[in-house]
Amino acid sequence: MATIISKHKSGSRGYYVISGNDELLDSLDSIYMAKRNSNGDIEASFNNKRHAAEIESAVEGANKQSALKNSESQDYKSRFKNRYVELLTVAKRDGLSHGAAWIASERDIDVHQLDPWVGGEFVCYVYSD
Repeated sequence: MATIISKHKSGSRGYYVISGNDELLDSLDSIYMAKRNSNGDIEASFNNKRHAAEIESAVEGANKQSALKNSESQDYKSRFKNRYVELLTVAKRDGLSHGAAWIASERDIDVHQLDPWVGGEFVCYVYSD
């Protein structure tokens, strides 16, 4: 989350002090001579109102992008929390709702915490709904 901490002027130049991540710093660095100060905050300078508005817009954009990433992550997690990997023969035998099958590899055994003897067998995702 990016936040404008302060805005001040010194002569003809204005400065923002912003709490933000490295992505925001990179986006502001080349145009607004942004850098990290001793507190770890971002300092960005501007010459006119248009530049000030662009810096404020970059902060808003960083916040929107962060919120979008969080919601996409939550959507992905909620979409797949009700599934697990099962042997295809078991899924068919029990009449379970399942997806496409594949041959289980060592990686599948590690990732899905399957028994070692499942390697080389057909497995699939089984859905609880």
